Amino acid sequence: MFIDESYRNFPRGNIVYENLLGLGWFGKVIEAEAEDIVPFAKKLRVLVKVLREDATGTEQMKFLDESRLYRDVNHGNVLKLLGHSIETLPFLLIMEHCPLGDLKSYLIANVARAEILNLQGVHVRMALGNTNTTFSSSNTHIYIIY
Repeated sequence: MFIDESYRNFPRGNIVYENLLGLGWFGKVIEAEAEDIVPFAKKLRVLVKVLREDATGTEQMKFLDESRLYRDVNHGNVLKLLGHSIETLPFLLIMEHCPLGDLKSYLIANVARAEILNLQGVHVRMALGNTNTTFSSSNTHIYIIY
């Protein structure tokens, strides 16, 4: 169970909040800096999902349940859950930072680029599993936070 993972429990005092990025049903996402969250860096830029303090027990469980994807999936295009702080409210989930922002904002900002790829049939070739598709742009990773 998620709550039994004490090795990932991260001290709130090691987080410096910097910038509110968004709001959702659960609360908010804040860009922050975490100290000593990974062994290879003293300080690391992270995203912190903060659950509303007035969340019901059901909402608390849903918040923790939704974090399983980030905890369990090991894929380069899925944010990693680096830690949590769930000993008191509000619950915090500390996640890998995505420098290009959220998927929705990226897609809106790059709609013209997407239309060009669509006209070239890139989306169809990708859907059919054609790995020989050539892109004129550099590889970028966009992450989804919901």
